[in-house]
Amino acid sequence: MNILLVTDVYLPALGGTETATSNQKKILEQAGHTVYLATARTKSPPVSEKNVVYFDGPPLLRTGVYGMVPPTKRIIAQLIQLLSDQRIEIVHITTEVGLAHGATVAAKQLGIPVVFTPHTLYWRHVDNLGLAKLGAAAYFRFISRVLPYSEKLEKLQKESWAAWSVRLTVFRLMQSVDYATPPSRHLLENLQSWGIATPMTVNQNAITSTPRSVALPEVPTLLWLGRLSAEKQPLEFLEAVLVAESSVDVPFKVLIVGSGPLEKEVVAYTKKSKIITYQPAVGPAAVRELYDQSSVLCVTSNGFDNQPMVIVEALNAGRGVLYRDPKLTECFQTSSGYLAKDESVASLADAIVQIVTDEDIIPTLSKAAVKDAVRYQPQALLDRLNRVYTQLTKEDITTRMSKSDKSNQ
Repeated sequence: MNILLVTDVYLPALGGTETATSNQKKILEQAGHTVYLATARTKSPPVSEKNVVYFDGPPLLRTGVYGMVPPTKRIIAQLIQLLSDQRIEIVHITTEVGLAHGATVAAKQLGIPVVFTPHTLYWRHVDNLGLAKLGAAAYFRFISRVLPYSEKLEKLQKESWAAWSVRLTVFRLMQSVDYATPPSRHLLENLQSWGIATPMTVNQNAITSTPRSVALPEVPTLLWLGRLSAEKQPLEFLEAVLVAESSVDVPFKVLIVGSGPLEKEVVAYTKKSKIITYQPAVGPAAVRELYDQSSVLCVTSNGFDNQPMVIVEALNAGRGVLYRDPKLTECFQTSSGYLAKDESVASLADAIVQIVTDEDIIPTLSKAAVKDAVRYQPQALLDRLNRVYTQLTKEDITTRMSKSDKSNQ
């Protein structure tokens, strides 16, 4: 089958959506599908990867690793050309920042089914952008105008105009696609609560590397890995580390790895404690080494993450996960996850104390992680995607034949 994946963010940018989309492309290709990937051009050199097609947005909307491509008539025409030239049978979008909108419009004009995998609940945290949230909201409202829509989305109680505008964009995109495959049950239920009738099934992210489990380090080592931004709550994590450090007399280490707007604040914490080490974001190969050097991954966001790729990677490396968002419990089928009692920094600190002082917790988490990693292997994702793609292409052929029969009458 000829498939076009569409993502507004891609490698070399480091993030869950980028990694999940890259893994999906590899898995589909290894299964014999012909896969093209459309993404936004950035200021970074393009990746050396087969069938990756770059689209140019305004230069002012490009940064080092990110770019935005508004769905203009020019972009939609280019997408139509790509779909036609490569005889694309399925369009699968994994973001909702502009290029995905254009691809949806282009696919609809050609009668090609569209699948959508939403990866985050970022509309809940757009208010963290300060005044920039107004520009973000205006941009999202602009790009959503290319989509046909009829139903209205009610504004939630205490929801800001900016957050509602971003959520409205996702709502309109969800209405326009043929099928949605959110990676988590809680995101699916969230979307359904908006009154969206589009068919949906959960399709968990997958990983392409072989499961492994190296020996745990002698000194408990907590790894925090991700984007250094408010919704990920790295500062709350570091504050909890300081509280935990003052409460125990056993040695432990903390490694926080990432880049983002809170980098200066994170670096400042390394001066408050000798056990905290900071390292800028690294590539996939180095990430594997980080897991091997750590004892537990710490995921401290709350109400933002969907099904974080870092959790999948940690389990695949035989490492358990400390987390504080109860909705992420569905990521763990066994006892590979350790949930803080509540959302407070104090509870997170208590959880850290328990993990580093109880000699049984880390090995137990690690053993369970090896078992949980099985559910994130490529075949499971491939089977689910094949079912969806086959169903949609059969329906599409039936629809086209029906229209053809009517036109010949």
